[in-house]
Amino acid sequence: CGHNGAMLLKVLFIIPHDFIPPNSGNKNLFYALLSGVSPHVECDLVILAESVGPEVKSRIQSEFPHVKEIYIFPKPSGFQLQLSRLKFVLAGYHHALGRYRNAALEKWIENRADDYDLIHFDMVHVAPYRVFCGSVPTLLVASDAYSMAAKSARHAGRMGVIETGYQLIQEWCLRRFERKNYPQFGLVCTVSDVDTAWLKTVASKTDIRTIGIGLAAEYTENPI
Repeated sequence: CGHNGAMLLKVLFIIPHDFIPPNSGNKNLFYALLSGVSPHVECDLVILAESVGPEVKSRIQSEFPHVKEIYIFPKPSGFQLQLSRLKFVLAGYHHALGRYRNAALEKWIENRADDYDLIHFDMVHVAPYRVFCGSVPTLLVASDAYSMAAKSARHAGRMGVIETGYQLIQEWCLRRFERKNYPQFGLVCTVSDVDTAWLKTVASKTDIRTIGIGLAAEYTENPI
């Protein structure tokens, strides 16, 4: 049972982008997940989008009629984006996380987290919002081990000293974020056993598991 005696589990999904059309691996994964669970649980969505116009909600509502509430928050831009990036750099994290910080969303989650039985975080980009969820159970679909990807990129080709140094800094920042933040989640999921094994060495106290990659119907019905 959910809160207040409700029969359906109440889940909040936090997503770093508009996922329709599902034209990338991560969007496919979330699209397939929502298609499977939305008829059976009470789903609300929080989306960080480039556009906050009504068309974003309309697209989702037309394809997912079981989704109850959709909240759209804008990604930062201009000077606010630079401040957000600086905030993460000063914390020793990768500057790219600043692209997804919204102070209004932080307050919204802090005020509304207890309304839900579970909060699902889609991708590492929204993982920093975990700190505002209190004791509510949380799940992160990290998909990839980004620190491992950064290390692979560093070894993939010949680089100069400056570029190698930059790659090392990125790798360190990503690894630090994974090590410090992933243990806060009840469960962290990746899409490959290799990524799972890597993250278990980085964040050893975290429950980390591998999940399959779902495909939206438009891809399975019209194979290339």
